[in-house]
Amino acid sequence: MMLYLSVFFSVFTLAQNTTSTITGTTSDTDDILPGAIVRLTETGTGTSYTTVSNQKGQFRFDGLRPGGPYRLEVSFVGHNKAVVNIKRISLGELYSCDVKLTAGNELKEVVITSQAAAIRKTGSSENFSAEDIDNRPTIDRSIQDILAMSPYYTGSGSFGGRDGGMNNYSIDGANFNANMGLDREKMPGAGSPFALEAL
Repeated sequence: MMLYLSVFFSVFTLAQNTTSTITGTTSDTDDILPGAIVRLTETGTGTSYTTVSNQKGQFRFDGLRPGGPYRLEVSFVGHNKAVVNIKRISLGELYSCDVKLTAGNELKEVVITSQAAAIRKTGSSENFSAEDIDNRPTIDRSIQDILAMSPYYTGSGSFGGRDGGMNNYSIDGANFNANMGLDREKMPGAGSPFALEAL
């Protein structure tokens, strides 16, 4: 019995904690602040961690390297950012740091601007408008009659002498190619995959 206890004690002593923890609560003068953004930075190395306070306004950083210093920043919509400088945390310490934010100014208007990216393409292309399609006589009522308006079209879904499977059609924003049934001969009953009035 004594041998068993001594072995258990030696295993227990090997399982000591080698990190530290910082925990706390975010609040303002009236109530807790769930959803506050909490950022912790180890100023010596620049390593940073970010979390969000839970429904009770609580936050927690586990597995931290003992020592410091650490910089804790808490921000919340409509409040001024709070900064807490932590000089040092000890090995295995559960460091408590409650943060109280003060009400800030009203939110300012945010204007987001964007610019369309340049479209990069390779090879030749042709565009046909609805008016082009309406004015083009077609006997077979086939998309092939429309494609024949392109000087690159060599028939059977081929452009510039390339196999039809190497080309792409974009119809009203949808991409197709010969494998999607635009070749009449491959359609059941030699039909067309869509009516020309749908273009």
